[in-house]
Amino acid sequence: MQWMERMNQQISLCYLTNTSWWDTDVTLLPQLVRAGIRIRVVMVLQASNRKYSAEEIKRACAEMGIDATIVYRRHGILHISNLFVAMRVIKTILADNRQRHSWNCFVYFSDPYLNFLLMFLPRSRLIASYHNYREHSDVKTHNPVSAMKEMMRRFFLRYFKHMHFHSRDQYEYFTRDFPHKSAFYTLMPPKDYGTGPTSAECGAYGETRFLFFGYIRDYKNLSLLIQAFEKAARPGMRLIIAGQCDDFSKYEAQIHRKEFYDLRIRYIGNDEIADIFSTSGFLVLPYSDTTQSGVYHIALRYCLPVIASNIVPFSNCIRDNVDGFLFEPNDAESLSIVLRRCCDMDKAQYKAMCDKNRAYLENYMRKCEGNGRIFHDFIMKNDAYYHDDAATERKA
Repeated sequence: MQWMERMNQQISLCYLTNTSWWDTDVTLLPQLVRAGIRIRVVMVLQASNRKYSAEEIKRACAEMGIDATIVYRRHGILHISNLFVAMRVIKTILADNRQRHSWNCFVYFSDPYLNFLLMFLPRSRLIASYHNYREHSDVKTHNPVSAMKEMMRRFFLRYFKHMHFHSRDQYEYFTRDFPHKSAFYTLMPPKDYGTGPTSAECGAYGETRFLFFGYIRDYKNLSLLIQAFEKAARPGMRLIIAGQCDDFSKYEAQIHRKEFYDLRIRYIGNDEIADIFSTSGFLVLPYSDTTQSGVYHIALRYCLPVIASNIVPFSNCIRDNVDGFLFEPNDAESLSIVLRRCCDMDKAQYKAMCDKNRAYLENYMRKCEGNGRIFHDFIMKNDAYYHDDAATERKA
């Protein structure tokens, strides 16, 4: 029975991504390997990337038992040289596909040449993996390049046959708009950035430390946090703002009580993250909207209580006054009250909140272990290669 032999074959997956998404990829891929899927990573390494070198990516893949091909993209999105980069990517994927029956997974990123050439791959065995179906509110579409990116994104949402999302919320948003599409989701495992110098404890440094972390964009609503913190600040409180910003001057103009701030307005390397989160007391996410927050997952990894706007997805994972705090969106007074409440917690109350997060993390990681099986079963279900002979034999 030829179909039974095929059912026992190892599933192969050619996984196309770029450096922007590697923090997520590096947590998902080991789970696919553990589910018995053979992986080849094709990485488009952007010249502007500062987080990972080709050597780091190859080393990480080798440790996971994954083959890796690195393709360099040295210019901006519309540069004609990117056409030849895209051709090399497709050639690599096709060569891998010719060696064995394989599926392809493309972690979607805006590249007009590559997106076009992907249409030459078998659509029936191509999974488009989207981090965001609903985009952030500050994504600009008023300039020609941004408008082109959005038009291209919408076209391929309709063109691709199989869709993958990294959260249940994004999956549900998509399936409401495209109920007949073939789609599935996996959970986003928290990445481990190592161990910090000490576990954060309320008052361990003589102050309660609040952390705002990551690339500063309008939708993250740092202005609201500064406004609330200016109201709440008193001796024993400190706000750490750590991350890059294109123009920090508009935020700096809001800061009047400078002695209560620790400003680290620059690129934050991966080797600094464990230290920053382990020596903070609370992560603050005052976002006006969001899709899914990688920063929240870092806090989860370090069992750090989170203060967040009462919006999805935060309201789905934070239990107010149990393992974190929720406040009314875009309400500085509501946030200010929560900041003061955090300062009034004693060590026992804070430890209990951290313990709740630790229990949540353990349960969440158990669920994440199912990611590989979800991928595996989706491919088996949607690939006629594993079923056609069986159907023929049943008819006979």
